[in-house]
Amino acid sequence: MLHWFLLAAAACFSGDDATSRSIPYPKMVLDADTLELGSVELDETVTGTVLLSNEGSRAEDGARIGMRMGVGSKDADHEGIEIGPGYSGVFSVTWDETTILCPDDGEVVTANRATAKGDTGGGGGGTGIGSGGTGTGDTGKDEESKSDALFTLGPGCSIPLTVTATGAYEGDLWGSLVVESVQADQTEEEEANNELPAYLRDPIRFRQIAYLHAGAPDATPPLDSEPIVIGYPRPSQHACLEGETPTIEALAVDPDGQALDYEWVPDKRDETSPFEDLTGPVVRFTCPELEAESAGKYVTVTVLIKDPDRHEVWSQDRITVYPASTPLYDEYTEILDESTETL
Repeated sequence: MLHWFLLAAAACFSGDDATSRSIPYPKMVLDADTLELGSVELDETVTGTVLLSNEGSRAEDGARIGMRMGVGSKDADHEGIEIGPGYSGVFSVTWDETTILCPDDGEVVTANRATAKGDTGGGGGGTGIGSGGTGTGDTGKDEESKSDALFTLGPGCSIPLTVTATGAYEGDLWGSLVVESVQADQTEEEEANNELPAYLRDPIRFRQIAYLHAGAPDATPPLDSEPIVIGYPRPSQHACLEGETPTIEALAVDPDGQALDYEWVPDKRDETSPFEDLTGPVVRFTCPELEAESAGKYVTVTVLIKDPDRHEVWSQDRITVYPASTPLYDEYTEILDESTETL
């Protein structure tokens, strides 16, 4: 079953006072595709910062118009902010909700500023070279609140995420920071009153990945090591309409320093390949046509990565494809009457 994200427009009010306006959905943005942390000696640490923002907003009549974005995950195996696949045991990430920054809109700042459901803090990586890591430690998620969000960001708000690299190995160290947006479940009362949930997710770019790089480039590489996948394939869009052509990027590194070959594998359920080119670390993907009356489907994208020593690894993600006629893809249409308040 597809995880819904496009909200139906509020029911129309009767009378001449009813009007409508479009409100941007949350837009999750990381300010760095790759965070360069510099050289780090064995057992020493170095830190850097990635800024996470909700840029789904616009100024209107002196106020910031947009929606509150949840940062977190509904997947029990993921926290929502974590160190992903790469050299694990090297990188960790922390954050502090008291450092959330919001637009200087006077009284609106208080409304935009979000607080976590629990304490502040964040997790780090796992153990073992070449394995993925999931967050550990105090993540700020309060179990009693039953919230899927670590915290929320109002429109135009941002928060710095601090990444620390520890010199655990010699040579180049690569990792990934994975951040997800999440949407609250709509209550029966909210649905009956045509009200939005408490927070929403970015409907199109709901998972973002920043590559992490540190180390000593002149170190002696190991011999005959298999490639290490860094992060997951990075879709420019995790959701698309039929016929759209987002780009997909994959990254792997070979500790031996050898060049790698990339081979993209179409979803077995598709009759034709959605890729313009099946080779290379960056490819264009054409979102396939759907069957008549289909509400959408998931398409799995897989890339096989090989080195000259015949080692093979793979990386995989999936993209949600919606009908080309899907309304409200980028913005939500709100029906207003005289009692409607500014978000």
